[in-house]
Amino acid sequence: MSDEQSKREFELVAAFRVNRNIEYMQGFKFRINEQYFEYFLNLPDNPSFVDGGGYEGETVLKFIKKYPIYDHIFYFEPCEDSMLKSKINLRNVKNITYYQVGLWHEKNYLHFNSNLGNANFIDENGNTEIRVDSLDNIIGRLNQKIDFIKLDVEGAEYNALIGAEEIIVKHKPKIAICVYHNSLDFIRIPELVLSYCSDYEIYFRHYTQGVYESVMFFV
Repeated sequence: MSDEQSKREFELVAAFRVNRNIEYMQGFKFRINEQYFEYFLNLPDNPSFVDGGGYEGETVLKFIKKYPIYDHIFYFEPCEDSMLKSKINLRNVKNITYYQVGLWHEKNYLHFNSNLGNANFIDENGNTEIRVDSLDNIIGRLNQKIDFIKLDVEGAEYNALIGAEEIIVKHKPKIAICVYHNSLDFIRIPELVLSYCSDYEIYFRHYTQGVYESVMFFV
């Protein structure tokens, strides 16, 4: 971890997950509005952005408010209803490409639970089927420089990172990735990303008073 706050928050969240003692969370506040765009992100001028798990477009609106001059936005949301709402909410956003695709490590079709709103996830017992594919397959072939990747894909983050190896190695984008969906991700995600680029600096921030909304940053 690259700063003391990251070390402290990581230790407290890990302790809470192990012990379920709410005292570990007393110092945290609900600050979802600050999620993903921390001071250390430090994107370049005219950045390009991959929003993995866009839901209804909230993160894109934060991005363009903070970076009004940007290159392009690549927007991924597998749920049909959420994509329709996204296009309404983002109707005035320029230079955006929509992909009704779930991010994964390969091209496939998978069962999906679409009954949980912003917590929809890949589920072998799901009520519908979605198309999934990798960032390398979809964006890698475009020869487009990628500056920032955000991943909040309800437990598919690790697979999505496997499918983004070429982009990460080639462009070394800044990455903000949710690690709270699967406790293994606290360890296996940094191991994977550092295996691609060993000189990333790692930061950790937690945005609620419970187990949800832990984000690991690679900058």
